[in-house]
Amino acid sequence: PESQMSSRPAPRQIVGAWQVWIQHPMFPGFGNFQFHPNGVFSALQSQPQGTVQIQGRWAFDGAAIQIQGMTSVGGPYNLLLNMTEVGEGYFKASSHDGFAVVFQWAG
Repeated sequence: PESQMSSRPAPRQIVGAWQVWIQHPMFPGFGNFQFHPNGVFSALQSQPQGTVQIQGRWAFDGAAIQIQGMTSVGGPYNLLLNMTEVGEGYFKASSHDGFAVVFQWAG
């Protein structure tokens, strides 16, 4: 049987530039993410402590996006975000550990 998540419409594409707003008690921020067709991404994310550069890999299965990488402050970055809402030019996603993220298409 088909899962409820797989019946939701996926964004038309993930590849490209996205403005991203992150809500999390310990890691709030916003930034610009660039998802490349080869599964690599780069990002600049502003946090209360300053701007962080992030690089790594991404994968998208139509219902969730996996983001793994390293930040410029040396910490690993590993999120599995399940899509919760999809609209024209944006999607919302959340994780089991308290991240709520909004992605808005930037080109």
